[in-house]
Amino acid sequence: MPCDDSSALFELGICFPGTLRSWHEQAGADAAAGIALAVIRFTAQILTEDHEDFVDLLHQLNAVAVGQATEAHPAPAGAHPVRITAV
Repeated sequence: MPCDDSSALFELGICFPGTLRSWHEQAGADAAAGIALAVIRFTAQILTEDHEDFVDLLHQLNAVAVGQATEAHPAPAGAHPVRITAV
């Protein structure tokens, strides 16, 4: 069930990418490193608890996303299995 926090995060999720896009358009290619750091810091602040490791959380989110993609678009019958590993 949605709550005030989920609504605020939804709005922030809409606003944040647009802000980054504007920042990139105004600053050009030199802003890429700053934009990447802003995204990492934002994600770490929003998604992690005090005791969580950000890298572990990203691996968990990736595993969930791959699982959802595989369920939504299963391989055709007889296809060779593909193993997805983290780099």
